[in-house]
Amino acid sequence: MLSSNAYVRVISLDDTVRHAPLFDKLLMLNMPDKVYNWMRDYFQGHSHCTKFDSHVSAFLDIHASVFQGSALGPASYVITAADLRTRHHEKKLLKYAVVPAVVSHTVEEELNHIAEWSPANNLRLNQSKSHEIIFIAPGARRTLTRLPDPIQGIKKLDSIKVLGVIINDQLTTSDHVTELIATLIVLELYMQYEL
Repeated sequence: MLSSNAYVRVISLDDTVRHAPLFDKLLMLNMPDKVYNWMRDYFQGHSHCTKFDSHVSAFLDIHASVFQGSALGPASYVITAADLRTRHHEKKLLKYAVVPAVVSHTVEEELNHIAEWSPANNLRLNQSKSHEIIFIAPGARRTLTRLPDPIQGIKKLDSIKVLGVIINDQLTTSDHVTELIATLIVLELYMQYEL
């Protein structure tokens, strides 16, 4: 998209996968019964509690979300969001809404569409945890006079973490490398101190 647009807006969407609609959508897939049953079994029967100081809350059943770091997490979201379509064909949508400059003025319309789709699929779009980053085409950086205004309720960032890798608004991973080096230095100093 950057080859034909001065910039591309990427909105990282945060919503929670609820188990019931996921199971409904899994039923529509052509998969063996034993795979479906294994997935249902995997998601059911889990609970959580909170501990603060010496106080422990009561256990509550988990009916939404996916265990952090599980291989089923991204696949579950893809299955849940498979019927979500963009309003304008120039945009792309998966876990991120990708909006090129040519239709940038429609980004709030698209977010409203996603917000309407979410409850119908038993999801909740969490705008306070959603973020925007704008990638600018290398040649356009000198000639671009104005970027779009921030989206109300969504924080605009200079870098974003995608699958554990930090990518900045210039499409480089230099921030990620800097963070890794800093972590290694701290770890090495800690190890020397411990020895």
